Amino acid sequence: MPDSLARETIRPSLPPVMPEKEARPGVRRALRVLFWIIAGAMVLFVFGAFLLPQRVSVSRSVVIQAPPGAVFAQLESLKKWEAWGPWFQREKFLEKEYSGPESGPGAMLAWRSKEEGDGKVKIVSAQPPGTLRAAVDFGDGGEAELSFDLSGAGAGATEVTWTFATDFGQNMARRYFGLLLPRMAGRDLDEGLANLKQLLEKPAVAP
Repeated sequence: MPDSLARETIRPSLPPVMPEKEARPGVRRALRVLFWIIAGAMVLFVFGAFLLPQRVSVSRSVVIQAPPGAVFAQLESLKKWEAWGPWFQREKFLEKEYSGPESGPGAMLAWRSKEEGDGKVKIVSAQPPGTLRAAVDFGDGGEAELSFDLSGAGAGATEVTWTFATDFGQNMARRYFGLLLPRMAGRDLDEGLANLKQLLEKPAVAP
């Protein structure tokens, strides 16, 4: 055997290196479309939030066959809210703590609840028998204002207007939540005023 053949190194044959396949044009196009859809949705979400109102208020009214003084007495004492407030009617075992004066400015109620959440309400001003203002702190749920305006409705009756108002500031998510607020808060206002009317118009029990 020739020396040249003896010195020849036998190398195993290797499979040819295949070039990496590039993403198919259809896949790349779908990914680009998905990216622009997501980006566009984010822009619309942010831009749309600035078009929504920053402050939202909801009002409901009812005529109660009782004089303004009797109605106001139920409003200026937070302890008396238990008899007609919609939240107390939904959860009888609401944990609550009263502080400050018995009634009027400075009276405060703090509550803890699994169903209604945690928060506190404080009466900030009272002008009997016409107006009452209260501030509500819902914790992570934000803050709100409650106002009651009373006016005579003839023959010893009183028209009561209850208003719930809140300011979402620059919180975009809460501004979208404000779209649901008229229905949600309006339900509570209607229920509370109906309870107040029923309470005050209940026939007195003879001794």
